[in-house]
Amino acid sequence: MSEPTSQELRDLIQSLFNQLDWKIDERFNTLDKKIDTQFNALDKKIDALEKKVDVQFAELKGEIRASEEKLRGEINTSEQRVMGEIKRLDERFASLDKRLANEEVISRSAFGAIIAGIVVALAKYLFFPGQL
Repeated sequence: MSEPTSQELRDLIQSLFNQLDWKIDERFNTLDKKIDTQFNALDKKIDALEKKVDVQFAELKGEIRASEEKLRGEINTSEQRVMGEIKRLDERFASLDKRLANEEVISRSAFGAIIAGIVVALAKYLFFPGQL
């Protein structure tokens, strides 16, 4: 057998590199397809999750609105009750103020009558001592 020439060796190495390159390309293509398939599956799952989250978010938003409306109604009802109580208290204080004003007039009148009685008694005692 004769020794291979350098050209033959080059051709042999070149064909080996070509085969190796073809196998690497084939494996990369297979990996790319698998990765694309997995990414597509992940995208579908992510889309499904986003839709599910959107639905749940919309439900929560509806529940929050319903709770907010309920609270507003309760606040309005409480506010009306408090305003009614305030009006009743204002009326009571107004009537109490009138009573106190009347009591003040009566007290002043009574005090004036007592002072007048004392003055009359003192005048009678000083100026008319024999008559009792």
